[in-house]
Amino acid sequence: MPNRYIRASAIESESINSLPWQAEVFIRRLWNRVDDFGRFTANPQLLRAAIFPLQLEVVRDADMPRLLLECEKAGQLYVYSVLGKQYLVVNRWERGRALKSEYPRPPANICERVLTYVGKRWQKLSNVPDSDSDSDSDSDADADKRAGGAIGREKSRTMPPALAETPGFRDAWERWLTDLTERNRGKLPTSHQLQLHLEKLLRIATQGGSPIAAIDNAIARALREPDLPLAPGIQHPARNDPQPTTITTIDAAAE
Repeated sequence: MPNRYIRASAIESESINSLPWQAEVFIRRLWNRVDDFGRFTANPQLLRAAIFPLQLEVVRDADMPRLLLECEKAGQLYVYSVLGKQYLVVNRWERGRALKSEYPRPPANICERVLTYVGKRWQKLSNVPDSDSDSDSDSDADADKRAGGAIGREKSRTMPPALAETPGFRDAWERWLTDLTERNRGKLPTSHQLQLHLEKLLRIATQGGSPIAAIDNAIARALREPDLPLAPGIQHPARNDPQPTTITTIDAAAE
């Protein structure tokens, strides 16, 4: 778990100040418990034990759904369900350096509502795994590069008609963007890189192959670009980058 500290702006946040006292304490403690993607369990018992470990006689399991709802109404977090289990993701959360999250990815409708801090500016990026931490090891130049990547990636969302009209392709493309970002230490793909991927997927589609299968195969095998599955026994080269450490800071979600 990276070390995090709260920005002074949290004190003046209208969103934070709209919360009841217990909900504000809850969200501030939660910032130190979520993973590098801003995600955590929303199971009442596990959440209570993690957030209030020395106050179990004061805070009840039954308080957790209320606190989650109050924070969700204030735009601080979103709760989602995967395979019958409840999870949460914090809004306005700058991603840390972990390559993979400890918790399942939020569904597309949640990702669309989450804001991610990139290069000193907030962007609404549906394909980003949502985080709001700040790395002390990042320079201003690094931040500006990430910002440029975010803008370029948004421009690369223009789909060729042959792909855009394919059922399910947009969802597969969102999965691919998210996977690339997670495996690339939180750095955003450039417009040029994604344009090359789109061109390859278009060639696959025009040759009668499935671009969705190429994306899912690339995600499953940690490939550097979309590709159709190989014959059994043949292995794709995979990327195994080491996971660096980071110290992160937290900013409160604004209204």
